[in-house]
Amino acid sequence: GSVKKQESARFVANLYLAALRSEEYEELQPNKVVVVTDNAPAQSNVENLARQDLTADGILGLNKFVVLRLGPYSPMQNPIEGVLELVERKMRRFMAEWKQEFQVSGEYATLTEQRPALMKEAVAMSKGVITHRLVWRYERHCLRHCFQLLDTDFFTSAADIPTPSPQLITISTD
Repeated sequence: GSVKKQESARFVANLYLAALRSEEYEELQPNKVVVVTDNAPAQSNVENLARQDLTADGILGLNKFVVLRLGPYSPMQNPIEGVLELVERKMRRFMAEWKQEFQVSGEYATLTEQRPALMKEAVAMSKGVITHRLVWRYERHCLRHCFQLLDTDFFTSAADIPTPSPQLITISTD
């Protein structure tokens, strides 16, 4: 990636300092500052590098500084991934079938002009795929996967399983 570990560490260190100086932190004084990073390679070892930067800058009180990394991405624990994948598949199929029709119609002089109209039509045709039943089926599929993980001793209890956050899908044809 384009972001280097040292840049990430400096950003996290600055984020920690900004949090320490915030009004919110003043109100909650004895608490720790927790920074959550994703699992990108640039984020590995960011806590140690940020601590080195802060120490070099003469910042004390690093016992209040905590960095947590998110676990690996798992689409099996996020039901919306399956729904979106299905919508994307339908859109790709529609675009493959209708691309030639759009070209032959002569409405558009170039592919660049044609593409937004084709995408708009593909979205309109595909949004009917998303139903409560479909979302429910993918949610069940994800839960089944989570319970299979329990059987493999990967997690020690159901409380250890990360729960997917609810997400709202908005598809606009405007």
